[in-house]
Amino acid sequence: MIYLVFFSVGLPNSMLGAAWPSIQGELSASAEWMGVIAAICAGGTILSSLLCVRIVNRLGTSRTIFYSLLLTVAGLIGYLAASSPYMICAASLLIGSSAGCLVATLNAYLSLHYEARHLNWVHCFWGVGSMVGPALLTLSYQMNHTWRGGYVFATCCVGLISVFFRQSRTKKEQQKGRERGIIKR
Repeated sequence: MIYLVFFSVGLPNSMLGAAWPSIQGELSASAEWMGVIAAICAGGTILSSLLCVRIVNRLGTSRTIFYSLLLTVAGLIGYLAASSPYMICAASLLIGSSAGCLVATLNAYLSLHYEARHLNWVHCFWGVGSMVGPALLTLSYQMNHTWRGGYVFATCCVGLISVFFRQSRTKKEQQKGRERGIIKR
């Protein structure tokens, strides 16, 4: 499941650059907006990475990951609903914030509970997600859709990963409860 979460972090990363020529034309945005958007996304990543310890201490690891996944979905929906570059900026802040928190949380968790090779593999899955993003856009264009079609695919992917993550955590929590005698069958 952790591998899929890292996949979901990588998925939107390369999509914006690949979709930008279409977005730029549709929203009548100048080229400079791409730099502003990238800076906002990076700022969200940095800020949430720095605040991650406080967030995990308050919510716990599983909830932090789940809420960060939902934040990614919200950011992707923000891209879908965007009618101006300002809306893309707001959505990029959400995606950057979720990415920073997810990566910091998962890196810490993996460092404490798994062998180092798993860190290599999860980052590999981030790369796979970064490769799949533009492929989803290409698929959308081949189906005669706009760049928004690629973001629909990405939103569905991350949404499903969110559901699967939550379900897997719920089952594990129930199993732990049964082992302790807390949850009755």
